[in-house]
Amino acid sequence: MYDAPLISTSTFSLIKQFAAPTRSGARPEARSGGKGPRLFVWLACAALLSACVAPGGTGGGGTGKGGAMSFIGGEIRIEPPAGYCIHPGASSDSSDGAVVLIGECAAKGAVIPAVISVTIGGEGSAAILQSGAKALSDYFMSRPGRAALARDGNPASVVVRQTALSGGALVMRMFDRQVGEYWRAVLGLRGRLVSVSVMAPETSSLSPEQSRMLLEKSITSIRAANGSTVKRPAVAAP
Repeated sequence: MYDAPLISTSTFSLIKQFAAPTRSGARPEARSGGKGPRLFVWLACAALLSACVAPGGTGGGGTGKGGAMSFIGGEIRIEPPAGYCIHPGASSDSSDGAVVLIGECAAKGAVIPAVISVTIGGEGSAAILQSGAKALSDYFMSRPGRAALARDGNPASVVVRQTALSGGALVMRMFDRQVGEYWRAVLGLRGRLVSVSVMAPETSSLSPEQSRMLLEKSITSIRAANGSTVKRPAVAAP
């Protein structure tokens, strides 16, 4: 589909920023027992991205790879939406999980400039979703949940503005003071917890509607690449 196309400079800049550890390099610690802390630790990895996965480097040429790529020994395939490409040099892969960073690579103006990140958890990590939509929504609204979502581990850094169920995924509209407003989805895939987020590059902006639309396209592409499709109407989480 694409042959090592160029990812825009602004997108690549945010990819490098997003792939790096936070300034403090600190990682939030789990609190009390139960499912909450396990989700806390995993989402801390998702927020810090490559900090919890063997680093693959941040790359240097800004090139991306079109089409689907396999991760975790071929167990999970990630296919970006049309017009977007995986950046192998800024992505990480191991037997315990993976971080995949994606940017636009179509002709200028053909698609919305955006950075898409996909974080794949360890084997069996999707079991946390059995808590149900309301429990997950309540958790992310709580102080520990917001700390798990924050890149700096500070619950005051994140505001969860909206949660909803869509296509079998819990989607959240969030504001993080380090990266601004963006959408994130959490879903299960082949027993692994998968987090997908969409945000704007440094020199561009995304409306909430554009970000949500691209998030939905990303989820659909990922599910299709793994033979998993769920079609349910979007409803507000109770």
